[in-house]
Amino acid sequence: MKKFITAFFSCIMMLLYTGCSLLPVEEETLIPPVIKPYESAQFSTFKVTIGDIQLWKTVRFSYVPTYTETLSFSVGGLYYDSVLVTEGDEVETGDIIASLDCADLDASITDIEKQLEDIAIARANDAELRPLDERAARVAGTLEEVSQGYIEKEKDRRHNESILNIRLERQKKNRAKRILVAGMDGIITYVRKVKDGELSVSDSRFAVITDKSHSVFTYTGEDFPLFAAGSKIDISVGDDVFSATVVTAEELEINNPKPDTVYAALDQTNMTIKENATGLTEVLIGEAKNVLFIPTGAIHTVRDRLFVYLIVDGVRVTSDITVGLDNGKFIEITGGLSEGDEIITGG
Repeated sequence: MKKFITAFFSCIMMLLYTGCSLLPVEEETLIPPVIKPYESAQFSTFKVTIGDIQLWKTVRFSYVPTYTETLSFSVGGLYYDSVLVTEGDEVETGDIIASLDCADLDASITDIEKQLEDIAIARANDAELRPLDERAARVAGTLEEVSQGYIEKEKDRRHNESILNIRLERQKKNRAKRILVAGMDGIITYVRKVKDGELSVSDSRFAVITDKSHSVFTYTGEDFPLFAAGSKIDISVGDDVFSATVVTAEELEINNPKPDTVYAALDQTNMTIKENATGLTEVLIGEAKNVLFIPTGAIHTVRDRLFVYLIVDGVRVTSDITVGLDNGKFIEITGGLSEGDEIITGG
């Protein structure tokens, strides 16, 4: 009986303890975490700064020489004889650039010139002999026949001479077509690389001469208004940077210029730049002076809300912000932060 009573009271106590655990627990107030010194090293921070922000845009220019002469052979199917220039060579008007095989024409010209020379010699001989022959013929009563004979010979010579001169002129013109000659002073900026046994192709570009007094880059497009005449820009071509000045088409004496086109003339002529080479320049398209700014990457977004994490008295809190100019690296802060505020940029 005593054991039964003890077991009964034990059950009653268990039920009472269980009932207490079913009662609602009073809600606890959540306390923001305090960033302790040993934890702060986990965050990278930035203090809101006052300064200037600039927004630059990259614009692509193309190198197009102002004055060029493109040379090509007008005849095809012939072997190349010689190429007398390489890229970068300076040439003057009248310099020979290259030639095709002229052996057949040279032989023909030599033969014609020899025939003309023979005619000239025969004419000179007749000039010496005719007075003597006519004197003897006058005594013999055959002057008319002898004189007429000389006249007929000269007539034939003149006829043959005329035909030979026409042929000679034609062959010289044909030969000239096989010779490329510089029509202007300048620099060789392109010359065809000829292989052994290669045949010429008619009207195919063989060499380009560029005026050495100008090196001009051009840009055509919607960013045309960003470049004022007289302004200075730097143009990068590969690892090289060239100083240039924006000029007008009139200054370069360009007729019928393209609309919305920028001309940038290098301050110092450079003939190593290849035709149609690409040059890049940076142009300022936006600027905010004496403004608050932070790194662009420190900003968080939730729908249309922009905010940053601040550290205030060792506690991380959020602050909604408004922004202005953004150059991709730093962004202008127009509201929500003050100079010196410490924001979390990562961690």
